Amino acid sequence: MGNMMIPVVLLQNYLTKLLKDEAHLLSGVKGQVRSIQDDLQIMISFGKDYVGKQNNDDTEKVLEQITEVALDVEDIIDTYLERKLTIKQRWLPKNLLSNPLHFFSHVKALSKASRKTRSINEDIKGITDKYAANGIEESQSGAADTEAKQLLGGRHRPVSIKDGSGEAQSSAAGADDVDDDDDMVGFEDQTESLVNRLTDRKNSQRDVVSIIGMGGLGKTTLANKIFTLVKDRFDCYAWVHVSQAYQKRRLFLDMLKCFGSNFSDEIYSNKSDEDLVVEIRDYLRGKRYFVVMDDVWETQVWDEVKAALPDDENGSRILITGRHKDIASHASSSVALVRTKSDFPSNFENLGKQVVERCKGLPLSITELGMALANKWNSYPRSDFIDFLVDEYSKHTLNRCLDSVALSYNNLPYHLKPCFLYLGVFPEDFEIKTKMLTELWIAEGIIVQHTGNTNGAYVAAEFYLEELINRSLIQVVSRRDLNGSVKSCRVHSSVRDFCIKQSLQEKFFEFQSMDNPSSRGKIIRRHSVDSKTNPYYCVFWNACDTSSARSFLLFSSAFLLGEISMWEWLLEGFKFIRVLVMLSDNTRYDLGISFPKGIQNLIFLRYLKMTGFITKDHERLCYQFFDSICNLQFLETIDVQFDREVEVSLPGSIWKMTKLRHLSGYKSIKLPKPPRQLVEKGMNKLCNLQALAHLYVDGTSAGFIVESKFPNLTYLGLYYKRDESDGLNESEMTQPVVSLEKLPYLQRLSIVGFEKYEPRLEFSASSTLLTQVKLKKSFVDSNLLSILGKLPNLHALKIKLDKSYIDNELDVGVIRIVEGGFPQLRVFKLIRCGFKKWEMDEGAMPKLQYLVMIKNEEIEALPDQLWCMEGLRRVELSSMSRRLTYSLSHLAEEKVKYQTLAGNDDDDDVNSLSRYLKGKTVTKLIMKNRCQVLVDDTPLYDDDDDE
Repeated sequence: MGNMMIPVVLLQNYLTKLLKDEAHLLSGVKGQVRSIQDDLQIMISFGKDYVGKQNNDDTEKVLEQITEVALDVEDIIDTYLERKLTIKQRWLPKNLLSNPLHFFSHVKALSKASRKTRSINEDIKGITDKYAANGIEESQSGAADTEAKQLLGGRHRPVSIKDGSGEAQSSAAGADDVDDDDDMVGFEDQTESLVNRLTDRKNSQRDVVSIIGMGGLGKTTLANKIFTLVKDRFDCYAWVHVSQAYQKRRLFLDMLKCFGSNFSDEIYSNKSDEDLVVEIRDYLRGKRYFVVMDDVWETQVWDEVKAALPDDENGSRILITGRHKDIASHASSSVALVRTKSDFPSNFENLGKQVVERCKGLPLSITELGMALANKWNSYPRSDFIDFLVDEYSKHTLNRCLDSVALSYNNLPYHLKPCFLYLGVFPEDFEIKTKMLTELWIAEGIIVQHTGNTNGAYVAAEFYLEELINRSLIQVVSRRDLNGSVKSCRVHSSVRDFCIKQSLQEKFFEFQSMDNPSSRGKIIRRHSVDSKTNPYYCVFWNACDTSSARSFLLFSSAFLLGEISMWEWLLEGFKFIRVLVMLSDNTRYDLGISFPKGIQNLIFLRYLKMTGFITKDHERLCYQFFDSICNLQFLETIDVQFDREVEVSLPGSIWKMTKLRHLSGYKSIKLPKPPRQLVEKGMNKLCNLQALAHLYVDGTSAGFIVESKFPNLTYLGLYYKRDESDGLNESEMTQPVVSLEKLPYLQRLSIVGFEKYEPRLEFSASSTLLTQVKLKKSFVDSNLLSILGKLPNLHALKIKLDKSYIDNELDVGVIRIVEGGFPQLRVFKLIRCGFKKWEMDEGAMPKLQYLVMIKNEEIEALPDQLWCMEGLRRVELSSMSRRLTYSLSHLAEEKVKYQTLAGNDDDDDVNSLSRYLKGKTVTKLIMKNRCQVLVDDTPLYDDDDDE
């Protein structure tokens, strides 16, 4: 059975948010809502104790009732709010007859729901009292242990473990993938590296090595092979299987069983856990031992075991396998599993590709299916046999993989389970942007805003994402240069399959595609549709009841977004929708052809993301669109990518959107003054806005920052239009920049089109939180760099110009970084800057780690000081001048050894460096300060993502 508690947790989050932020909308029913909220907390506590365990029919029935009542309560409350908000928006008269009837009908419905939640909690109390009276509670862990062992059935085999005397002992050790080391392919490099580390006699201290990865990757297989290779080099050795159902005493007894030839449970039955620790430590004292701890799930295991494993500085070793990165960082350094290409007969190449494709790349499935093929190869005709066995056996092994993922899922803390399952809403192999994922988690109510911290939910979301990565459930695709935070990720296909299957059981969401059509007639809360592989939208069109849907995500071919009937179906059938995502493959799709009308009726909308393009009349359509959605009082994120070159003029009603958090992604955003009637009501600030880019700077908007219109901004983009900003006086032009102290939370600043300035510009000394600055098509000279260099916490600076913005008459062709400038700068990017010379004083940029220069054809040489900076680790150069190429060639002769990534590592032939620099081959220079310099004649990827 599924957990069946996610709807309850999400409802609890929803009610908490309503009572905190929208209590005025609950007038007259607030008492019932608070009562239901208290009852839900009892249900959640009950669920944490009993969900996923082997319970009796009464318990299972209560768990199902909990889910049903949570969904009913959410519908009742939203129906009440919908009527109230609709009347308010349409300025309908408050009829003395209709309003009381409306009010009392919903009070009655909520009272009925409240009675039902109290009744369920009485049943819960009866169940818990019964369990306590009969001592059943203690057996729950045993049931969970049995279930875990069943899920792992057949994956562990006993092995023979010998102590120093050579006497064999029984153990629970095993390999999870194969029964013979000879069947294992692709771990050669990892095996050699681990064996060398484990047997290195130069390191006399006790050393702990970890193998970390998702279930099915072959961690136990690798550990077992290594165990076989190295165990005889130690005085004594042991293999203990820890598992998810970890019991400290059992682990100590297994260890003693491996070490002691006269072991029996009776000998130690009267001894405490502390006595067992002493027994093991005394036995190992003075011996060089090797212990494998397989399938460790928690860091506390190492904390409890390490006291029994003495460090006598004789080269003892411990090898740990597990799924959580935290285990490795807690006890040791980790070893990632990476499969390498292996040789095999060419006639098996196509078969191998079929196996890998059908098994979706998971080593566990590939190994088992490969063994099945090997065992039955001569028993059946080739063509029929291969198709049949691959189809049938891959299903079996994939089910095993799902069981493996289920173990990880069941071990997740409650707050991470919906975060993890939500990853299944994205199509297969979809690269998930962290920004999009975290905003969706928040909009869906999976993560709630922490009181008193406007950015708290986003901090929590990033922390949760890292937790899932550390548990080997998410694959990192890219990280940000500055702080290493995750920029994008994806999930393995077997993990995604589990998320989709489990979410349907949990009544969380349904994923629909050609391979997974809609469940007709079912009431689904969240719909995710991948129509890119399906030319007909009948997969989901009117296939299920959408009246209770809260989310709709469509990953589509462009044509589908142009269907007028699709928009009508969506806007009429999803009245409670909070999340709307419409992404097209074709970014040039003309959204203006089928511009959505009636979107203002989606009054509960929190998150809106669309992609498209408007070929004509874009200014009117954009204004019309924003005029429609500005009445959506719950809307927090507007991410509608008409086109990055679109200049958007917003209506005055934008100032009503007090909950808006993100408004960015356009060439420029023109904000009008707040209408007088809104100013009189105190609605003249976007108090929750955190990201705004790019604000068109004119005589009106120049003072918005001074007037603290956006007090909680963390990211600001400013846009100056050259042919129009000439009309600004010096004060208006510089006012937004010099007034940054009015933005106490600002961390990132982007400026486009900033002209040369007089008098000299100065940043406020209070702009201490600024960590990133980006300048694009702006006037940059040594003076500006000197000013930026005084920002105490600036970690990243990106300058992206073109030659037209360089005034040679003012000798801007030379830039200089003065001593002490940029004390915390770590990332420096120069793109198409047009500078002829770069000078740098001693002591400038002392913490620089990463330098990128692209298409700076005018620069003839890099400062010599760069190669003396101990912290500099990477320099990337692309499309540079011949003079710079020559200077690097000369530098190579004097200070570097080099190798080409194309395979030429002849260190003596330094004269060939120039030839490689002029060609298309990337060349890597290793500097004396250990900095890597990558030179490429083709442009490097330029990340222009302002977010």
